[in-house]
Amino acid sequence: MSNRPLAAAGRLVPLLRAGLIAGIVVAAVAYPVAAATGLGAKVTAHAMEHKTKILTTALPAETSYVYAPDGKTVLTMFYEEYRQYTKLADISPNMQQAIVAAEDNRFYQHRGVDPKGVARAFVANARSSGVSQGASTLTMQYVRMALRDSAKTPKEVQEATQQTSLRKVREMRMAMDLEKELSKDQILERYLNSAYFGHRAYGIYAASEIFFSKAPKDLSPVEAATLAGLVKSPSEYDPASSDQKDATGRRNYVLDRMAQLGYLSPDAVTQAKSEPIRLKLTYPPNDCAAVPDKWNSWGFACDYLKNWWSAQPAFGENRLERMDKLRRGGYRIVLSMDPKIQEAAEKNVGTKENTGSPFANGIVVSEPGTGRVKAMAVNRTYSLDLSENGQSSNPEAGPNVKANYPNTVAPLLGGGDLPGYQAGSTFKMFPMLAALNAGMPLSTSFNAPHRYRSEVYDGWAPSNASGAMSGNQ
Repeated sequence: MSNRPLAAAGRLVPLLRAGLIAGIVVAAVAYPVAAATGLGAKVTAHAMEHKTKILTTALPAETSYVYAPDGKTVLTMFYEEYRQYTKLADISPNMQQAIVAAEDNRFYQHRGVDPKGVARAFVANARSSGVSQGASTLTMQYVRMALRDSAKTPKEVQEATQQTSLRKVREMRMAMDLEKELSKDQILERYLNSAYFGHRAYGIYAASEIFFSKAPKDLSPVEAATLAGLVKSPSEYDPASSDQKDATGRRNYVLDRMAQLGYLSPDAVTQAKSEPIRLKLTYPPNDCAAVPDKWNSWGFACDYLKNWWSAQPAFGENRLERMDKLRRGGYRIVLSMDPKIQEAAEKNVGTKENTGSPFANGIVVSEPGTGRVKAMAVNRTYSLDLSENGQSSNPEAGPNVKANYPNTVAPLLGGGDLPGYQAGSTFKMFPMLAALNAGMPLSTSFNAPHRYRSEVYDGWAPSNASGAMSGNQ
């Protein structure tokens, strides 16, 4: 009996296996693209078109800056995500090349979805019986970040980030549509301004400043490769950790990829890989308590700005919306304070009562006609650190409540139901001027009770500090 048929069948097995694998890979490549252009289009065409239009105009949250009157000296910032949008022309080519090498080496060849990347990820994941590789292009990653950042509700955030096949198909469809609306450079610019690099650094400007204290245009290949390596896992590859082993390994991987793509020569990569990661960390200030020590007393003006902002209907329907806009809107705010007047005010309050005095002594100077605040000073240090403060003298405060001196963040303008310092006798000037304006002479007298109950404002009953102040005035 001949063994030729069996031998021939044996030789066909590898071919059949190869054909089967090839078919599966082709299907893995074809299905997402087909789904994105076919099934996905039928189910969510209108929603996808609407969201894609949003992505072409939506920009990520930016930091708001508060400046001294010179418009140059930064007093502090307000942010939820520390970010300053930077044009691609102001980002080093090293950084542009490094992020492409690290995240999407076929970025300039595909049209939003990379079939080869899908096939490669399918094979790798099949071999590992898990998810060892992803197939997200830079465009797809940007779509995900932009949908998350522009979300209005927790549900929209979940839809943008949840690990489901439907989300992936929707992401692919939108990436393909987006590449019809934006150029590769526009997508890369938006990606670099949206990505999270760790240490509260959102976008390449923040990452460059926080890790290396320099502008994005000045990043070297080594620095760019270090930052590009962070996007995959900011905590795992954090170069600021005590052990830089993982960060260095990831950086070297990016450098090798840059060489493979022709961005760096082999000799340049060898030299770069021999260098340690040299950080120059910067910690950007946030909110009024972060005003520099040199300008400490301006913290009270910053606090006044924040309270004023939160009361303006133009910035939102409620306080929460208004403060969210301040921390995400990228505003440039220049205070109206006059440094010379402020210096004189600080000297005055310090002469009358020092910062350790239990008696608060404050001054607020405003410009007649405009109402612009020119100075705000009080004999206190603007600080959240109350550890050196004594016990509160208020008997109703409780045993563990600290006094508000010498350190405090109590608003300089307060009183009534508002926290902060009351204007006190300063208000005597206003009724006196109103009386003189009405023709009443300075000799006018009246009886002042200890407590006055208003007939106009129900429930309003101001009182003197003590009964000794009552009587004919």
